[in-house]
Amino acid sequence: MVGQITGGSDSGGAILFELPDSHLLIQFDVEYSLNADGICNQEMGTVPDIEAEDALNKVLNLIEKP
Repeated sequence: MVGQITGGSDSGGAILFELPDSHLLIQFDVEYSLNADGICNQEMGTVPDIEAEDALNKVLNLIEKP
């Protein structure tokens, strides 16, 4: 991947759960998505293999190199 660090992914939505005795509502995410390096994607985003401000030009320059 070439570009900048992403903003992270959506977990698919939160779930509300009511505790039976106190009737308190607890909210939590359905998933905890991890990147290949084990870092939480929702918190840190995805770090590209090659960081670049202008991803298109970076890729075109990489293709042109012998």
